[in-house]
Amino acid sequence: MESLYIQFNTDKECEEFLCQLLGGEKEPLAKKAVNTIKVRSTWYDPSMYKEVLPNRDLSSFLKNKGVHSIKLINSLEGKVGSWIVLNLDNQAAPIKNRVFQLYRGKITTVKSYDEETLVDELAAALEGGELTEADDLLLKLCNQNPWFLKNEENRKLALELAEALFDKCEFRKALDWYMRLFQEDSSNPELYLGIGSIYMLLNDLESALNYFLSGLDLNPGHVLLCYNACLILDRIGEVEIALEEVEVALEVNPSSALLHKLAGDLYFKGTDDLDKVLEHYKQAVFLISHNEPSDVLIKLLNNYSLALAEAGDPDLAEKMLHESYGLDEAREDTLINLSAFYGFYKYEYDLAIEYANKALEVNLDSGKAYHNLGLAYLAKGNWDRACFCLYKARKLLPKDYTPIYNAISQLHAERP
Repeated sequence: MESLYIQFNTDKECEEFLCQLLGGEKEPLAKKAVNTIKVRSTWYDPSMYKEVLPNRDLSSFLKNKGVHSIKLINSLEGKVGSWIVLNLDNQAAPIKNRVFQLYRGKITTVKSYDEETLVDELAAALEGGELTEADDLLLKLCNQNPWFLKNEENRKLALELAEALFDKCEFRKALDWYMRLFQEDSSNPELYLGIGSIYMLLNDLESALNYFLSGLDLNPGHVLLCYNACLILDRIGEVEIALEEVEVALEVNPSSALLHKLAGDLYFKGTDDLDKVLEHYKQAVFLISHNEPSDVLIKLLNNYSLALAEAGDPDLAEKMLHESYGLDEAREDTLINLSAFYGFYKYEYDLAIEYANKALEVNLDSGKAYHNLGLAYLAKGNWDRACFCLYKARKLLPKDYTPIYNAISQLHAERP
């Protein structure tokens, strides 16, 4: 990549040069591209330029012209002025010739950036969400300096890029950077978490579990490594092993609300030990912070309330369910739990029907809502509605969901 540094007396001259370079009046996107480049320069007021290109569109537009990137700076080595920095691709002879045709002054040419400048550009690209540019810059840095990632601060930038790519669902690119970092720092729990999470999302559960458990061996008690490992263990039917893992993690990290919630969930699903279930849920409610995502709190309140109802404390269970409902009145799982609670524990079938119908307003294909409706209508003796809802639920629910088949058997047994 070749860099050209070009100085102008005024911003207007600078802007006119860029417009002509990028195609002038014959190129519809030239003006928008220039405005976008100006908006990205800190001393311009973004409100002055309404027509700008999305970052990806700008990068694509410039690439098609043979330009890697364009930056505007207001000084260079102490020389104040309106400067353009053109970073040209190696085979961009036409655009380079065009530069020299349009500009008659002295152009400073630099064949490659120094590492410090590239690092600054990488940090700026990450801050601005320019992931394609950041990816290119980091590749260039690693190619120029094979020891680049041995520096801890540089690894932090690479990890930031990997996490940003993960958040944008660019899993393959993210995995490449996680793996490069893993070669340099194989004890970092964030790398085990990132790699394992990608494999989990790609449905390679064996690889995901291997990374989560290996990360836990090196970082005992790590909350998210344990949580994700236990989710997979539960999914593959190894609830007892998951319970062992979470109890070990709790010995190291006894103040983790998320781990106590996880332990409560696993004991509730895999054992008959309601005392253990309630103990962990109580601890989780006591320890959970306001910074925890509301989704975690809602799920905790839902599960705790059902455990309380099962343990014979329906009044407290009802209070907690309504606390969860107050946090988000449009959550399908909360509405289904309220419907089940009023149908199974309070025998208030009209309320069970009301909340099941609210769940259907959120999701028309909620098999569990139809299941709850069917049971409530069956209890009220409305055989036609019970039959319709239960058979509708059977179509929507997984074939291995046995409660629906039990409900249909009950329907046939009790129908007059």
